[in-house]
Amino acid sequence: MKSNIKGESLVSKGIGLYTIGKFKEAISLYKKAIPFLNFNDKGLVYYNIGLCYFSMMDYENSERLFKNSFYDFGNKMSGYELSMSYLFNGKLELGLKSYKFRYFGSRNSFPPLNIKHIDNISDCLGKKVLVLNEQGFGDEFLFSRCIPKLSEISTDISYQSYEEIIDLFKENFTYPNVNFFSDRILSRDFVNNFDVWISTGDLFSSYVLEFGQNKFKSIGNIEQRDVKNIGISWEANKLSKNSNKRSIESDILNFSDKFSIHNLQRGYSLSWAKNYDIKTFSDTYNIIKDLDLVITVDTSIAHLSGLMNKRTILVYNEYLDWRWKYNFYDTIEIVKISDLSNHKIFG
Repeated sequence: MKSNIKGESLVSKGIGLYTIGKFKEAISLYKKAIPFLNFNDKGLVYYNIGLCYFSMMDYENSERLFKNSFYDFGNKMSGYELSMSYLFNGKLELGLKSYKFRYFGSRNSFPPLNIKHIDNISDCLGKKVLVLNEQGFGDEFLFSRCIPKLSEISTDISYQSYEEIIDLFKENFTYPNVNFFSDRILSRDFVNNFDVWISTGDLFSSYVLEFGQNKFKSIGNIEQRDVKNIGISWEANKLSKNSNKRSIESDILNFSDKFSIHNLQRGYSLSWAKNYDIKTFSDTYNIIKDLDLVITVDTSIAHLSGLMNKRTILVYNEYLDWRWKYNFYDTIEIVKISDLSNHKIFG
């Protein structure tokens, strides 16, 4: 059964309003359209309403709508957003269990491979494992904390990384059975060397579900230092999602009258900070290693600093990503930007 033309028209107008950020108006039109839609289109519209609530950071309602779309109407596209809503709502176990739903939509960017795909770290036991990465630099630092456990249980691992990260991983994850590579095109002969393949995201989610978020290993020791040298990063990658919500003005981090400030933001120079020619994350790692504190927004610098067990303050304005709602790093403190100037380190 086709949807009524009136319903389709309302949905089209709703999509237009959603595109320009008029989320409440879009929801109103979507709701008016529902009585005129067929079963499948209703599932899509509940998904669209969920997207509106998610964009407004109303994660309780987004979870409700994505559940409705996914379970009641079989719209598999809603699965990934449902997992994100769970995670933003503090439901870590539910969120990570449903994280694999991203394979149902258009997000599965992995090539078809002629070896078995697994989504659980325990299935790597005694296997030759091909690990394929899938997300941004920050997530790859977070996910890399599974490498020590993976090296314990697997016989041989080839772990895909980005060019910007691979040297850092090679320097810090020196396990005889772990090989890092950055090729994006994989030959059949190469793939056939392995028993199974797993993504870094599935490796991480299954690790947390099995061992807990506080059982990770890091690549540095926790140090107690007097704060004299502070590294700063104020801008998220402009190509990343919600970068405008995560970035702040660099002047907010100008504490040069009391501290020595070190600029960790690649491609920028500040008159009131020590600047560096940063080309790779190995360069960033070597700078952070000698600092007493890192103050950063939600970007890859925060994940790298946390991975190194460096004392870190992550500052945010209104938007706080789900990753920081959980204790994945022992040395990261979350501070709202309006409270930063009153922090004890400036006393």
